[in-house]
Amino acid sequence: MTVYSYTGATQEHTVSAGVVAVLIECKGASGGGAGAGLGSVVSGYFRVRPGDVLTVEVGGQGATSAGPSAAGGYNGGGMGGTAGGYGGGGASDVRFGGTTLNDRIIVAGGGGGDDFASGSGSGGYPNGQQGSSSGTTTLGGGGTQDAGGVGGGSQAQGEAGTFGQGGAGNQSYNCGGGGGGWYGGGGGGRRTGFGSTYGGPGGGSSYLGDPVGVADNSEPFAPLAEGSPPTMRPTTGGTHTGNGEVTITEYSAATQGVEAAGGSESDVGRYRVHVFTSSADLVVSGGGKFEAILIAGGGGGSGSSNSFVATSAPGAGGVLEVREFVLAAGTYPVAVGSAGVTGTYAYGVGGDGGDTTFAGLTAVGGAGSSGTSPGTDGGSGSSGGNASGEAGGYGVAKQGNRGSNGVNNNAPGGNGGGAGGAALAGTGNYGPGVELDWDGTLTEYAVGGSGSGTAGSSNTEAGTGGDSRLGNNAGPGFAGIAFVRYLLPFTELFPLDGVTVDPVVATGVTIRPPVTDLAAAVEVDPVVATAITVKVGRRRRPRRSYVWQRNLGGEQTGVIT
Repeated sequence: MTVYSYTGATQEHTVSAGVVAVLIECKGASGGGAGAGLGSVVSGYFRVRPGDVLTVEVGGQGATSAGPSAAGGYNGGGMGGTAGGYGGGGASDVRFGGTTLNDRIIVAGGGGGDDFASGSGSGGYPNGQQGSSSGTTTLGGGGTQDAGGVGGGSQAQGEAGTFGQGGAGNQSYNCGGGGGGWYGGGGGGRRTGFGSTYGGPGGGSSYLGDPVGVADNSEPFAPLAEGSPPTMRPTTGGTHTGNGEVTITEYSAATQGVEAAGGSESDVGRYRVHVFTSSADLVVSGGGKFEAILIAGGGGGSGSSNSFVATSAPGAGGVLEVREFVLAAGTYPVAVGSAGVTGTYAYGVGGDGGDTTFAGLTAVGGAGSSGTSPGTDGGSGSSGGNASGEAGGYGVAKQGNRGSNGVNNNAPGGNGGGAGGAALAGTGNYGPGVELDWDGTLTEYAVGGSGSGTAGSSNTEAGTGGDSRLGNNAGPGFAGIAFVRYLLPFTELFPLDGVTVDPVVATGVTIRPPVTDLAAAVEVDPVVATAITVKVGRRRRPRRSYVWQRNLGGEQTGVIT
């Protein structure tokens, strides 16, 4: 954190290496005199890049000794009147891309100077406060987002504030100067003649620029480290006394997110996905939240059969899905379940599929063919066999399903259960698998074995049960597979019809703001939250903001500020 105090000159802040965001707090200066208006306090969060140069202007307090022509504070404070009155406080601001008033990205307005007889307005957010009066006359106006405050008084009126400059108090009387700001407050004035009264000076307005960033948004920003500032930017009205101040806090990129290596790696949407088709280690170098789907090996078909004896079909491997668990840094073995083998003799029992295990999680292997006997239990159960219509086996709860009963020797064998449902009797009624796309390709996994030999035809269907046909070609199961994934940092903004969104969302966000020549941005992480806030800011004067929100219930609101 770097604190910039008042020096009466321009200062610079160069963004350090590795920094991706800054939180800037600006405090405007108060006016001179005991009854002066106070400076506002504004905080802003901005994305930056290393080497960016921010120009810092810290406002000075208005002259603390009354006129003649008491000086206004550095950076826009208005001058006091020649016959007395105090100077207005200067604004504090930070600029990027240049050093002019138009390059300001955040401004905290200054307070109006004391004028003895009436009250002075303080700097405010977004608009400055107006002065008060000792009687009936025009008050010095506070600066707004579009214009400077009007001068106070009537016959002896103070100067109006302008862009970045507070108006001077009327030079013939004890009138205070307006506060500096995005637009300056009006200088104090007086109504002359019988019953003369003073109209106090106004405070300067404040400004908060585009929160997405001061750097070129055409390139992706780096992710923020944990503990980075929130996107909400707190602001207050006039609370600060004395000279102004600017504080810049830098935030580094995330360097220790979830990181791991092992298996076949790819990025799918917001996730880094590790796919294991054989046993290996997952080496976690950065701990955090993981997700996993484990598919066990499918059961093997029976040994050879003939047209008079129907054998049972095996079950699919179990499927275990765990959506969130935490792993610390370390090495975690992934054991991928092997395929169940075919029975080695006539009507022989097929082998069970192997379990797939990882980090204390287990997907249970599918039941192998039971030959001519009742089906057995497994990740998914095998069917029953032979003429007596033996019963099918059961699957493990939440991993697989039951195989069908056997029918008779003249029909195809019963069908094995699948991870997506139980099997039914009859040709082609093997248990369905589950469709998964964690690796970017939608594939059906863990299909039950078929008594007619039609399932298990592709080795991409991991955990599928083997065949059990009326003939001599009963097949083996298929080996299991393991998917492990974790969220990547939210790092990039992509253009979409003038709005930048997370590419996973890409739902055609439409903004119909009431002004043109806009800079718009959406930053939303759909995995973490579906609420979206859009701030659209007009770059040129008069500046406007349009805030559009969609809450978690899908309701939309819009407001101009």
